[in-house]
Amino acid sequence: MRRREVITFIGGAGSKRPVKLVTAAILCFAGVYAEAAEIHDGDTGYIAKNSIWFTDESDLSVWKRVRQTFAPKDVKTYQQIILEERQAWQFSGPIKVKVISYWANQHEIHVKMLTEGRLADSEWWVEDKDYSNAAR
Repeated sequence: MRRREVITFIGGAGSKRPVKLVTAAILCFAGVYAEAAEIHDGDTGYIAKNSIWFTDESDLSVWKRVRQTFAPKDVKTYQQIILEERQAWQFSGPIKVKVISYWANQHEIHVKMLTEGRLADSEWWVEDKDYSNAAR
């Protein structure tokens, strides 16, 4: 591209609308990235409803590999098996947790449940995609 075409493309010679759209897109992307990156040991937040929870980190690692490798129908079958065998758990509502440790490169969070009842203070492994600082 020549200089004049670049200036016209980004709106330098005319309307400022393309520049505003590009700026808005960059800010939105940065906001989403910042939210995902802001998980720290000791934080409290929520794990989304119907997430898959594990009592063992290695079971979470296997679950992630199964989801990446196999067809969706096979993943669904595997999910049913691990839930029936109590190798994994699934809860119906967002659950408040405290982050014990977070491995960003593995996308895994070790959490403690902050609920009432028999599961109070129990420790679990979940994927970071299911974590939020606000109730969902």
